[in-house]
Amino acid sequence: IAFSGTWAQAKEVLRDLEVKRNSGDGIVDVQIIPSNMHVLTRNGITSYYEEVTSTGTWAQANTGATSRSFRGLTGYLTNITSQEENDLIKDKMTSQGWVGGSDSGTEGTWKWMDGPEAGDTFYTGNRSGVAGNLVGYSGYQGSWVSWNAGEPNNSANEDYLQTNFGGAGLWNDLGSASTLTTYIVEFGG
Repeated sequence: IAFSGTWAQAKEVLRDLEVKRNSGDGIVDVQIIPSNMHVLTRNGITSYYEEVTSTGTWAQANTGATSRSFRGLTGYLTNITSQEENDLIKDKMTSQGWVGGSDSGTEGTWKWMDGPEAGDTFYTGNRSGVAGNLVGYSGYQGSWVSWNAGEPNNSANEDYLQTNFGGAGLWNDLGSASTLTTYIVEFGG
């Protein structure tokens, strides 16, 4: 259940909240989070996502993300590891933004740079000129990808991951001097 409103309105709704279960005991977890924050729980682990509007390079976005915190969790540029996570980000983003992947260490070896997956390789190779999107299981250590057709292509030395390419939740590689107007911070793991 989700709703938005003022703190006074939230207290009024929660005051009258009643949960009826058919059997057994359980825990009801009520979380009040800012309206610009989005939540995804997978395998018992809850992550929070925030789209930050700030024009800059991937390095600037990475510094901005790792300097943020929420509920005691340190932020990082999000690591998209499933279709469910990609869909959440695609549906909530207002524009194209930076996320946490890079092949700056070794060309064609894409790794997550921070967070719980830091150092994990999620894709190897380049797809320059390949028709069709590469979405789903990448074949590398059980990882998941959402590359746009022909990406990554390393055109003009592109080492940093952009998502929501074309508004479809597809990925693209961009260079170190490229700037975007948003980045996605993940708090979790």
